[in-house]
Amino acid sequence: MLDDAVAAFLEHVPERAFDEPFMALLRAEGYSHVSLSHGQSEFGKDIVARRDRAQWAFQSKAGNINQRTWGQITGQLDELRLSNLAGPDFDPELPRKPVLVITGRLVGNAPLLAAEYQRRAEDRDEPVLEVWNRDTLLSRLSGNPDAVMRGAVDGGFLTILGSIAEQEATMDSVEQFARRWDSFPAGQLGGRGVIEASIACSRLQQAGRLDLACHLALSLIRATWANDQASSEAELTADAAGLLFEAYARELWAACDDSLLKKRGVLAKTGFSAWAMYPVMCSRIAEILGLLALRAALAGEDDVEEIAEWLANLSTANLESRIIWEIALLSASSLRSSSYSASSHVPLRSCLPSPRFGFATDMNAVAPGLPLGLLLR
Repeated sequence: MLDDAVAAFLEHVPERAFDEPFMALLRAEGYSHVSLSHGQSEFGKDIVARRDRAQWAFQSKAGNINQRTWGQITGQLDELRLSNLAGPDFDPELPRKPVLVITGRLVGNAPLLAAEYQRRAEDRDEPVLEVWNRDTLLSRLSGNPDAVMRGAVDGGFLTILGSIAEQEATMDSVEQFARRWDSFPAGQLGGRGVIEASIACSRLQQAGRLDLACHLALSLIRATWANDQASSEAELTADAAGLLFEAYARELWAACDDSLLKKRGVLAKTGFSAWAMYPVMCSRIAEILGLLALRAALAGEDDVEEIAEWLANLSTANLESRIIWEIALLSASSLRSSSYSASSHVPLRSCLPSPRFGFATDMNAVAPGLPLGLLLR
């Protein structure tokens, strides 16, 4: 079941959502100076790391790579192998180990093109590209006896995967699973914990439970600061969990269109049972998007005002529900206020999001609130 779960994760995970679990895998395997350099200044290097007195550089791609895609990425691969430009953790003086990481496989003529590309590099005495495909990643995560997840997986992880597969995951079951992390030995959260959370969040997203995926990522942040980790380790793990939350919260934001801003607009997207449940659905949307926008404000993102305006309009469209009005207005006003304190607490209640937004239609028990400061710390 573990191999099946990891394989499904690799099949469905988006490209950038794979960054954090892959970096956790590298740290668990003994790589140091692991850092993300993806962006305008990456120069072909999404992630850099060091091990065995060598400088490793990774370019990651999601899914299969065919002949056409190979032709499109050869420029990036040249930069990966040959350019000395990268972030501060990249040491150009060390021997170079360039790796193309793909969650799928090379297909069609791509394997022949890759072999020819490697031969040319070898003939020129240049760094030779390695390819880590789906099979390589699967063996490193769970397939080999010494794989990161092999032997470390307990009943709790398999149980939550089973409940997700059976469409039986609730806020209670996710919370019970996440509480295990509070007792993890120092150092395990940054490797096994991040990988567990990434796999479970991906499965929750596939099952239409974006709300639980967001909550699980936030629970990992809570466990990180509760755990007896060194400060530097805790910051890395909390950052990974925060980015995991942001990935799924932004997916929720992408589904929030203006039709929800009409009076009882959320109600119109759901079935008959939503007459009793839609206030909780609205409040949950407001909470997740409020947290997302607060993170975006700290990072200087451009869409903070757009989210704040949308939340304010959501509260106006649902004035008959006091709790919705309070939560959405609090989120919107906090985003617009320079006096916001990261020690503020916003409770993360359970809710019943509709299938349109990746929420369930059954009432879960109310989960303990998570301090907002943990997300922003």
